[in-house]
Amino acid sequence: MISQLEDKIINKKGGNKATKLQILINNNFNVPNGIIITNDILQNIDKYVEEIMSKLNENKAYAIRSSSTKEDMEDLAFAGLYNSYLNVIGRDNIIESIKKCYNSRFNKENIEYCKKNNINTSDLDMSVIVQEMVEAEYSGIAFTINPITGNDKEFVIEVVRGLGEKNVGGKAKPNKYIYNWYDERLEENNNPFLKENVLKELNRELLKIQILFGYPVDVEFALKDDKIYFLQVRPITKIVFSKLDQQWTTANFRDGGVSAKVCLPLMASIYSKAFTENEINAFTRAKFLKIEEMNEEIIKYIYGKLYWNVSINKKVVAKAPRIC
Repeated sequence: MISQLEDKIINKKGGNKATKLQILINNNFNVPNGIIITNDILQNIDKYVEEIMSKLNENKAYAIRSSSTKEDMEDLAFAGLYNSYLNVIGRDNIIESIKKCYNSRFNKENIEYCKKNNINTSDLDMSVIVQEMVEAEYSGIAFTINPITGNDKEFVIEVVRGLGEKNVGGKAKPNKYIYNWYDERLEENNNPFLKENVLKELNRELLKIQILFGYPVDVEFALKDDKIYFLQVRPITKIVFSKLDQQWTTANFRDGGVSAKVCLPLMASIYSKAFTENEINAFTRAKFLKIEEMNEEIIKYIYGKLYWNVSINKKVVAKAPRIC
């Protein structure tokens, strides 16, 4: 099957990357035009060259990338294991690059990654995306949660001049800034590239993408003439919660508004105040802890859910009189 990225009906055989791009397009995000070529066509690509080229302009430059069902998953990314080709121009070059991209599913690194993660290597069906190139002035990667600290209120954005492959491949040191979307302020900014209005628009769009998918994602984007183009979105597969120096749990929360899949900020605020005051009163009245010892957070709102402090409760239990 050969379909357009901008088709309203999602191509279910198109792989994870293509599916997410189609979701972005269907929700009015700016994504470069292109086509999806599915596995059944790629197995006999020589029979479909005319059909493929009828949907493309051989004088235009294209980016040719993989879109596998085993790629961009919630727990496995396959990042950088398939071959991509940029600025591909001309009929023969386009078809040859599509074939190379498709065959890269059998790259040595890819096979080793599959074996390491117990993935059946006999089932590596893959589609290929052919997208119009963006002559990017700047490119970047954005994380909708801080992957180093686990702070879910921070976007981390890294930007380089020109094409994003320099950033993804580590060929250039990116300029970085951290934006707190909750308080609408910059936490860190060593990024001289982007204008203030572009940064604000980018952060608005990232917040919409985060809400759309409902989980932390990293987003690749390009900028040309201050216009933002989204090139890829995928789940963040590893987050380090470096600032959580205590034990936290959601266990035993019974109230529906708090134990729901996502706890709304209003409910979190009301419940946090009540829970904190109740714990402080209970622990100090029983003289397990002094009021000045109750200076630690008792409840924390982490990525849309409430967690209570196990560590402080362990401290209280340790001071409680033993009953024999």
